[in-house]
Amino acid sequence: MENNVVHRAAEDLEKHLGDPRREENPFSYRQALLDDEKESFPETLYEALNTWGVASYYIPPAIGGRLHSFQELVAIVKVVARRDLTAAIAHTAIYLGSAAVWLAGTQAQKEGLARTVQGGGPVAFGLTEKEHGSDLLACEVSAVSVDGGFLLSGQKWLINNAQRSAAMVVYAKTSAQGGPRGFSLFVLNKEQLDKNNYEYIPKLKTHGIRGADICGITFDRCFVASDAIIGMPGSGLELTLKSLQVTRTMCAALALGCANTALLTTLDFSLSRSLYGGSITDIPAVRRKLVNAFLDMLINDCVTTAAARGLHIVPEQFSTWSSVVKYFVPVTTENMMHDLSSLLGARYYLREGNEAIFQKTLRDSAIISLFDGNTAVNLQNIALQLRFLLSGSGGGTKGNEGLADRLDKVFCLGTELPAFDAAKLALFNHGQDDVLQGLPRCVELLHTLKEQ
Repeated sequence: MENNVVHRAAEDLEKHLGDPRREENPFSYRQALLDDEKESFPETLYEALNTWGVASYYIPPAIGGRLHSFQELVAIVKVVARRDLTAAIAHTAIYLGSAAVWLAGTQAQKEGLARTVQGGGPVAFGLTEKEHGSDLLACEVSAVSVDGGFLLSGQKWLINNAQRSAAMVVYAKTSAQGGPRGFSLFVLNKEQLDKNNYEYIPKLKTHGIRGADICGITFDRCFVASDAIIGMPGSGLELTLKSLQVTRTMCAALALGCANTALLTTLDFSLSRSLYGGSITDIPAVRRKLVNAFLDMLINDCVTTAAARGLHIVPEQFSTWSSVVKYFVPVTTENMMHDLSSLLGARYYLREGNEAIFQKTLRDSAIISLFDGNTAVNLQNIALQLRFLLSGSGGGTKGNEGLADRLDKVFCLGTELPAFDAAKLALFNHGQDDVLQGLPRCVELLHTLKEQ
């Protein structure tokens, strides 16, 4: 898919939603702030996304969806995130909940979930537990095998779309011994569950995205049919880690939308603000902060776009690529926004006025670093593979075959992308990393450009 085609859908969605700075716009910053103050779910924007058809971009084309390009999906998510991160996270959580089914589900599971998603049904992912956080091998929610299915017991915590969801994927222990092959994933149609065997814990109060449906669910010997299991029994950890390689990359799009809102809000204020007899943009320190913020946003955009394209070109390398992107882009965005806050002065702290969207965006964006593996988890994942990457154990003659061609496809936006092959996702990249191994070529290209 060529670059101009990639952005066509995002441009159409942008026009559909209109200028968020116009207060009369139902999808405005004003409406986002009102929902946030009331801790109300952003129904208006969420339903507008369904009406336009955003959900179809979460579904692979093989089962009737429009997910031809992750680069295209990134562009769409950015459009939503720059208006209201609460709505963006709630809606993109559909892909998070669905990813394992697209990766390893049966045809019946895929088609059933696709119908749910296309029909506007939210999807949730019950992964973490309060006592165990990111330690997936310590999870205690169990699925005990019985005739015709399994009995789910235990509590999942911090689930987006928990109560609103029509379907939920749950990570549960299927072997008493636990271990890497002791967990499985189940896709649940909540209409088919006995309501007497599960209940929700109350909505959790959060620092940002206050209107989000974030809570938990407790199962008490809740029966699920045997055809609910995704992939092979015991493959839950592997499928989860592979799914997160994709969703971590998509998280960067959420951060880019926040960065866009923060920078434009600060720029609008700076251009209209007079101080000491002139515009504050006459002050070198102010100009420097604005320019640095813009450069940070461009760098993050380049990193995210390359990663989104890389999913199509080198998915087998995303055990590290996804962690690099998930660490770098949200953290850089957070630092950028804190730098910009000094230009707004007291206004960045206010929950009313023309710049009020800044404080909401600042609070909301902090959560991006936390989910799909927090900053520490992603750094640890990189560290575990670092010695293999630096030793170049995968970068011999065989590893470098086709390197130039792959890099051109990743970084040249006019190059058409092949279809995404989820089967190539791997838990370990064996020291093969095209970006790292392509650095000498980049140096050569820079010298060539310098001589021209």
